[in-house]
Amino acid sequence: MKPGGSCNLKVPKSAGQEWLSKLRITKEYEHTIWQLHCKSARSYPKPEFILPPQEELTSTPSGLKYKILRQGEGKKPSGPQSRVTVHYCGWLTSGTQFDSSYDRGDPISFGLSQVIAGWTEGMQLIGEGGALILVIPSDLGYGDRGSPPTIPGGATLVFYVETLAISD
Repeated sequence: MKPGGSCNLKVPKSAGQEWLSKLRITKEYEHTIWQLHCKSARSYPKPEFILPPQEELTSTPSGLKYKILRQGEGKKPSGPQSRVTVHYCGWLTSGTQFDSSYDRGDPISFGLSQVIAGWTEGMQLIGEGGALILVIPSDLGYGDRGSPPTIPGGATLVFYVETLAISD
């Protein structure tokens, strides 16, 4: 929804109505209808490609390299079973962009066990509200097969990632 927009939300009784008592509504209903108005919205500026110098990157035993830009003050993923919501942009080391949630205008949510190994490992380094750059070698990415047509085999990948939410 954009600023100035509105929508109606029909909430069935099965969704739970205990919270209605906090609004001093004591009668039970089959459903409630809420009219929502959007006063403002947060935009996320698209990051520009940056490949930090090697001396600014930290390496893990697996070969993943990263630079934490913002640690985040929220909780961290507890493991591969965690779900994260992120905004991200991905490039080849040449600076060629191959994917971006910013371009689509929507963050993406996924389980850490559903993505390439470099993401599974890297996303456990920061908490909610954090941001980092991941430099993922091909063996933690798409390997020799790549992900045609945008990611060639053997490609090292560079990601800017902002963590918006984490759940277990």
